[in-house]
Amino acid sequence: MVVLVGYQVYEWTRGAAPSHPGQADHNALTIWHAQQWLHTDPEPWMNHTLHSMPPLATLAGYYYLSLNIFIPLGVLVWLYRKRPDHYGPMRWILGLMTMASLFCFWLVPVSPPRFVVPGLIDTVATAHLIGSAYQNQIAPHANLYAAMPSLHVAWAGWCALVALRAFRRIWVRVLFCAYPVVTTLDILATANHFLADAVAGATLLGLTYGSVTLVRTVRPSVPAHDPVSIRKH
Repeated sequence: MVVLVGYQVYEWTRGAAPSHPGQADHNALTIWHAQQWLHTDPEPWMNHTLHSMPPLATLAGYYYLSLNIFIPLGVLVWLYRKRPDHYGPMRWILGLMTMASLFCFWLVPVSPPRFVVPGLIDTVATAHLIGSAYQNQIAPHANLYAAMPSLHVAWAGWCALVALRAFRRIWVRVLFCAYPVVTTLDILATANHFLADAVAGATLLGLTYGSVTLVRTVRPSVPAHDPVSIRKH
């Protein structure tokens, strides 16, 4: 329940961020031109390839709309119930990473590529998926200019990190490590994020993980209760 409430607060805060379409489009075009200059612009051919295969486009759309929520929540609940020793630090990493992304959405709005790159297709909308209509209904109340960083990638990478630290079975680790890779392909092909957004999401995860690990390493270890020292005082 606490996790669901926290997610709703996040969604409300994200939606409350100032909407600046002009600035968001300008920032998105700057990213797009930089990627073209660096020859790191796979979004058009990935998007057109996906659109040419309707069954795969439908699958990619459902993947985009649902798994980015249910899998991280499921992993967090599993940690709480089965691996409480890992739950504390991984919860902090997830929470701080998510809150940090909100500052990015407020400070640097970025449009998704489907808004600014000519010829790109919103495959989620054209597939007429269950749930996409609901998204269109809430669109006036949502922040559509919060593409950078990609939390789809950040959350998927967090799940992979949990698997490497807390799961013992090799096949489970491999499956979860493939999760952020598949997620990156999905967000690019559906034209919801630039490659730079994905890189920013992975970078945010790395910085948050490093910060939490550093704090836990350098802070002094103080016993919660020391009966001997209490009697001396």
